[in-house]
Order: sequence, then C-alpha cells, then structure tokens
Amino acid sequence: MYKILSDKKVPFTKKLAEEMTAMPKTIWERTLSDGWVNHLATEITNGMFVWEQVTLAVAHFKGVKYAINGKHTCYARFFHLPDDPSPMVRMVEYGVDGEEDMRSLYSRYDRGKNRASGPVIDSLLFGTTKFKDADKPTLRALVPGYRLWKSPVREGRHETTVDQACAALLEPEVGRLAACVLDIVGKALSTRTIFRRQAVVAAMFATAERSMKGCAEFWAGVQTGAELKMDDPRLKLRNYLMQHNVNLGGGARRQKPVAPEDMFRACIYSWNAWRRGESMQIIKVPVGCPRPVVGR
Repeated sequence: MYKILSDKKVPFTKKLAEEMTAMPKTIWERTLSDGWVNHLATEITNGMFVWEQVTLAVAHFKGVKYAINGKHTCYARFFHLPDDPSPMVRMVEYGVDGEEDMRSLYSRYDRGKNRASGPVIDSLLFGTTKFKDADKPTLRALVPGYRLWKSPVREGRHETTVDQACAALLEPEVGRLAACVLDIVGKALSTRTIFRRQAVVAAMFATAERSMKGCAEFWAGVQTGAELKMDDPRLKLRNYLMQHNVNLGGGARRQKPVAPEDMFRACIYSWNAWRRGESMQIIKVPVGCPRPVVGR
C-alpha cells in the first residue's frame, strides 16, 4: 500500500528542483524528453506557464526518496528561471510499502502526455519477475495485442484499460501465453518490427492458446519462410505481412494499409489452413463476416 505523508504548497526553489532531478531512477522510469523540457522552458521564459497546475510528487521507499512526478518541470525551472522569486507549487509526498505499490503509484502519475500508455506499461511490467528478460518495445506491444485478441469489436478494446491488461498479463495463465509470444518475437530478428504489430501479437496470443508447440512452429515458419512450398499458408502469411501494414507512416509507404482486425483475421485464416494441412493460394479476408474461430 501507499499513503500520503504530506500534501501542501511549497516554494519551488532552485534547490528543490536540483534535489528532485538528482533523485535515483527506477528501472521503469521513462526517458527524459529534452523536447518537452525545452517546451516548458519556452512557456516559462514567455511568462505563459501556469504554475498552479504543477504537482511535484515524491515517494519514500526503503529509506530512499524517488521523484514520481515533475522532473521535466524541475529541469525547466532549474535552468530557465531565476533563483527568486520562487513560485508556489503543490508537493505531495507518499510512503510506499512494496515494489508493486511503487509501480502502481508511478503509473497513476505517468499519464500527462498523449499516447502515454507506453510509460504506464513500463512501470507496471518492465523488470518484474515474470518479464525480467523482456525489452520495453516488445512489452509495449503485448498490451495492445492482448486487447485486440480479447475484443473482436473495435469499441470493445476500450472496455479493457491498460492497467487491466497489464494485470491480466501478470496472471499465471495469460502470463504463460505472454511468455510464448515474447519467445517468438525475441527470435524474430529480421521480422521483429512486423512481429510487434498489434494484430500479429494478438494472433500469437490466439494461436498459443490453442497449441503452444504448434504456435511456435507456425510462427517460426512465418518468420523465415525457409524451405516452404509456394502454397504453404505460412509463406503466404509472411508475404502478406511484408506487403501490408496498418498505416502509411514511415517505412510503410509502399505497403497496403489494412485494419488491425483484418490483419488479425488474415493470420488466423493462415493458421487454420496450416493446422488442417491444407495449401493456400491467396489470403482473402471476407467483409462483414464474424471473426473466424481459431482452429486447434
């Protein structure tokens, strides 16, 4: 558990800013953004910054103080504001009993920027016993993949929050499937970016649930395409994933854009054909049909 030790207005002195920037980092803390510090500095310099909105937060854990919130503002204040006068800001100090509580507290605060799910996932999963060998980019791919797998309808994915998805991944049964997915993605060197896509991760979860051994064999074939016949469903899926993407940004300009749900279904159609021992000439995702049942 964590509890509030104090919650009060304090002078935001240069010394306080320096103390907070010098506090030790946790392994899940997000990387400092120079761009965001510069943005805050510009607001301060131009007199546009609203100091009343600032909340600094510190956690006391095992005799050590950690900055939970406000480091970017501390850097901006330290380098871009005179020593005096010091603006008044809110300072909240917490007492934390265990690492899980520390992670939970940090994740509560780490939501101020757009698309902040990545840092939240880091704080709840990265470095935990279950995911101690997983890198951050792959862990960040697990949560949206899990949400797509569990929610056939697009709107349904919003019913499961990032926190709930992370909690599910820490449960024994889902965690076992997640370990299988991480192993597959970890072995995919040339196709790792493709294998981290939301739809592909979702399909890995779905196929792992049916057969862990079969899942590993299937995706190994998709990864390399080595020694596969032209009509092998795994080779067809490999080519499909190479030729399609879920957006047109970055290096995907020459790839055909498809919806994540359609890409997920393409993966499942290929899996089902492969499990039945059938050949495949082309991957075609029907429009207006229910999501296919994942074959055993």
